[in-house]
Amino acid sequence: MLVRETGDIIAHSLSDKQTGLALCSMADRVKMDEMFSGALVLSQIFQSNDFDKLKKLKPGKYGKILVGTNKNDTYNIENLKGISCIIEPGGNDTYISGKTGPDRPVFIIIDFEGNDHYISSDGFAQGTGFFGISILYDENGNDLYDGKDACQAVALIGIGILIDNSGNDTYIADRRGQGSAVCGAGILIDKKGDDRYFVNLFGQGYGGMQGIGILEDADGNDHYKAGGKYDEPYQEPPHYYKHAWSQGCGSGFRGISNGGFGMILDGAGDDLYEADYFFTGGYWFAAGLSRDFGGNDTRRPLTNDFSRYGFGYACHYAIGLLFDDTGNDTYIGTLGIQGFGWDIGTAAVVDFAGNDTYTATISGQGFACQGSWAMLIDGDGTDIYTGVNKSRGQGMPGPLEYHPKNLIGGNFSFLIDFGKGNDEFSSQTIQNPINNKSTENGAGYLIKIE
Repeated sequence: MLVRETGDIIAHSLSDKQTGLALCSMADRVKMDEMFSGALVLSQIFQSNDFDKLKKLKPGKYGKILVGTNKNDTYNIENLKGISCIIEPGGNDTYISGKTGPDRPVFIIIDFEGNDHYISSDGFAQGTGFFGISILYDENGNDLYDGKDACQAVALIGIGILIDNSGNDTYIADRRGQGSAVCGAGILIDKKGDDRYFVNLFGQGYGGMQGIGILEDADGNDHYKAGGKYDEPYQEPPHYYKHAWSQGCGSGFRGISNGGFGMILDGAGDDLYEADYFFTGGYWFAAGLSRDFGGNDTRRPLTNDFSRYGFGYACHYAIGLLFDDTGNDTYIGTLGIQGFGWDIGTAAVVDFAGNDTYTATISGQGFACQGSWAMLIDGDGTDIYTGVNKSRGQGMPGPLEYHPKNLIGGNFSFLIDFGKGNDEFSSQTIQNPINNKSTENGAGYLIKIE
C-alpha cells in the first residue's frame, strides 16, 4: 500500500478498495502521538550545550552507540546488530542501508565532517522512519544521498528526519523521498549550499494519508526535479503524462482516505523547479504549499515540455498554494497550472514582487472549474502573461458540470496584478482597471491595479 503498490498505474488510489480500507483502518490505530513525543525527546540531543563534545569521543562501541574514526569509514548498517546510533567525527564516510523496524525502532546517524556517501539499494533508509523513528544529521561536507524507495526523510507510520547543515549536496530517490510522509512526519532540512534533488514519485515535500512531508532548503542555487519515470494513467493526447506528486504536494487515496499536507520551502538563491503531472498543490482532501523567499526562479515542465496540474493547483476538495516573495521569476507550463482549481478546489499563486513571466499554453493563470476558487495575484513589477486564450484562464470561470450552481455558487476566477509596471496579457481584455469576465458558470475578473 505504502510504496510497492503505488507505482505508475494506480498512484491516485489503491488497486483493491476493500484491502485499502482495511490497511488504512489498521494504520489509524497506531499511536502517532507517542511517535511524535519520542522524536521531540530525541531532538534535544542536538540542542544540548554538550553536543559538540560528541566529536571528541574515542572510537569504539558504547552499548548501542558506535563511535567512528577520523578516517574514511564504511558502515554496512544491516550487519551492525544492536546498534541504534552511529557518531562520526570526520572522514569521507560511506553508509549502506539503515532501516528501522521491530528490531531497530530508533536509529540515529550523526556525522560531523567529510564528503559522505549514503547508499541504499533496497530503500527505507537515510532518515526514514518505517514503524519507528530515524534521524540523520550531517554537519558539513558535499554529500551524496543515493537511495531507492522511501529514502531521505520519509515517514511510513513513523517519523523520519534528515538535516544537512552545509555543503553542495545531491539527493536521489525513486518513490517516496526527500520529505515524504504517510502516517507520520518526514522532514528534510538543508541549511546551506547549491543542492540538487531528484525524485521520481511522491517527494520533495509530499503528504499522504495522515502525513506531513516537508522539504526546507534555506540557501543556495538549488535544482528540484520530480517525475519523468512513471506513466500517468490519464493518457489523453499528446500522451506525455508522467507522475510527479511532489514539490509541496498533498494527496489522498481516492475513494479510500483523505490526504495530508506537503510543503516545500526555499530561502535565498536562483532556483530551478522541474516537474511533470500533479505537483505543488493538493488532490483528494489534501493540501500542498510551496514558498520561495528570494531569487530569480524558474518553474518549468520536466518531460517533453509538458506539464499538467501544477504550480498552484487544487483538485477534488483540496487546497494548493504557491508563494514567491521576490525575484524576476519564470513560470512555464501547459494546462491546469498557475492558479487552477477543479472540483471544489481552492488554488492560488501569489508572487509579491519582480518582473515575472507566466506561460500556460492551454489553461491556467486564475482558472476555476467545477465549483472551485482559483487566483493568480502578482505584485510589483513588469509582468507578462502568455499562452492562455480568452476562455481558459486569466480570470475566466471554467465549466460547471459536477455540482448544481444553486448549491455551490459557481466558479470564482481571479487574475489580479497590482503595482506599477507595463504588463501584458495574452487574453487582451484590459480596457478598464476591472474586467468583468463572469459567465453563467460563475464570477471571473482580470484586475489591474496601480
